[in-house]
Amino acid sequence: MRQSSKKTFGIHPRGSRWIIETTYRGHRIFQTFATREAAECSLQKIKTLIDEGRYLEKKEVCLVTLGEFTRKYLSRCETTGQKTIYGKGKILDRFIRYFGAKTRLDEITLAKVEAYQEYRKQNPERRKTIGPYGVNREVATLRAMLQWAVKTKVLKENPIANIEMLAGETRSEQFFNAEEAEKLISSIEEHPIKEIITLALFTGMRRSEILSLRWSQVKLNAPCPYIELPVQKKGEWGTVPLAPTAISVLKAIPRQIDSAYVFPSPVNPKGHLQEIRTPWAKALKNAGFDQRRFHSLRHSTASIMTMNGVPLGEVSAMLRHSSESITKRFYSHLTPEHRNSIASKLESALSTKKGEKSKTG
Repeated sequence: MRQSSKKTFGIHPRGSRWIIETTYRGHRIFQTFATREAAECSLQKIKTLIDEGRYLEKKEVCLVTLGEFTRKYLSRCETTGQKTIYGKGKILDRFIRYFGAKTRLDEITLAKVEAYQEYRKQNPERRKTIGPYGVNREVATLRAMLQWAVKTKVLKENPIANIEMLAGETRSEQFFNAEEAEKLISSIEEHPIKEIITLALFTGMRRSEILSLRWSQVKLNAPCPYIELPVQKKGEWGTVPLAPTAISVLKAIPRQIDSAYVFPSPVNPKGHLQEIRTPWAKALKNAGFDQRRFHSLRHSTASIMTMNGVPLGEVSAMLRHSSESITKRFYSHLTPEHRNSIASKLESALSTKKGEKSKTG
């Protein structure tokens, strides 16, 4: 994006960065930013503090470290039943490696996180590349944690509350259609990944819900068999109806006497299976598909139902969305009604142009 050429006193460009460089009562003020807008916003805050006589006030030092607060934050996420705690933990571990576990929370500044954005683009670690979507997801996770630090009065303000996310790539979710889903399942011979994928497609359940599923939650003897899930979000449904295929899969899974889980851990029977990344990648390769997220199975369930005329309200109930508006946002473009609407708009536009041409002719 092209930066404005309008000059602002105290702000000037230096290479690809924007610099605040001025003095106040003999104290040098020097800050760097990725964009002019961010620099102007920070300068305005400085001017406000100066006008209020608070700029040179001695700041209270935050004694809480990044490593310490990360543990508290993840513990809180687990207590509140958030589903993405494993992914958040991996992302926040990356920030701990970058900043250092003993770094105080108030030492994390906007400029430092912007520097992290550049670092991640150039140093993708184990992955060959990481696009803007991946970097933005990491920064959003840190921003959420720092916002909780503000809420719990550990910090006075979130230094990256208004950070500018990287522009460019957006993640496009790849769905399996009905034929591809059948091909994927039929190409798998290994257990338990075959059962896990089948359940995901026939129930719309999330990976974490399937892997942590206990036999006590599976109600196969009910008049209408279902799976009982803990409600993780306000307004979310707590039951999953079971189709005949899902019922057959669950009945065929052998139960381990010393485990309460449907998919127990191979190394710890008292725990459940944690990681399926390798068998998932192998299943995709054997079926001839490129790499996709396991979560695409949940989207595939919804898209297959939607494209086969199932009302969005029923799709929303199956996925246990907290509101039908969430389902509409992701899947309304797949409905036959929406496709017919697009065709009608095309017809209308072409007919209008045709009428205008005949008049001028």
